[in-house]
Amino acid sequence: MSSMAEKQALANLGPESLTCPECKSIFKEPMLLPCLQSVCRHCLSHIYPQHSSVGVIKCPQCEETIDKPENGIDGFPPNYFRNSLVSVYLAKTANHIRCRICELQGRDTFATLKCMNCGDFLCEDCGKAHTLTRMTIKHEIQPLSELSGGKRDQEIRNKQLIMCAIHDGESVKNYCENCNVPICRECQLELHVGHTCTNAKDLQLSRRKEVANM
Repeated sequence: MSSMAEKQALANLGPESLTCPECKSIFKEPMLLPCLQSVCRHCLSHIYPQHSSVGVIKCPQCEETIDKPENGIDGFPPNYFRNSLVSVYLAKTANHIRCRICELQGRDTFATLKCMNCGDFLCEDCGKAHTLTRMTIKHEIQPLSELSGGKRDQEIRNKQLIMCAIHDGESVKNYCENCNVPICRECQLELHVGHTCTNAKDLQLSRRKEVANM
């Protein structure tokens, strides 16, 4: 997406463009369907058993029939662009956002901080702990009150790491051109040996140049 289109998307941020058609809430881990609609990962796991047709699901937005990937919902790619917009929107409208780490542990704590790298919303205690691990010691933690004005919207999108769904703690930095999937370092070593793998940002820049020259 061009920088002009990105700025326009950020300027027009609103819940209507960031709402899952299935749960009617702001997207959580949006997955991109072949029909180009997005659905929460959690919602997709519920959509599967709701349809009797073997091997297919139906998009809750456009109702197009879609073949189920062999590896289930993991076969649908994450919608990284939509997810980054959600991250910006939540940072700008930060009211009563739950701490991501506390939520995973069954605790109900409001977030006051945001990690600019991995995108997690954190409470004060989890924010301190976040800077004490080997994997996250260099992450930048910012108060939500400083992000609501919109001056750092683009920075939030640029800095946010996409974490691998297969390998905990590993961020997605490369892209396998054979399988057409984003991968982390461990994925490349274990699952994509011998494949043509490119730095994701370099590939994005080259594709933008190709489109601009068309």
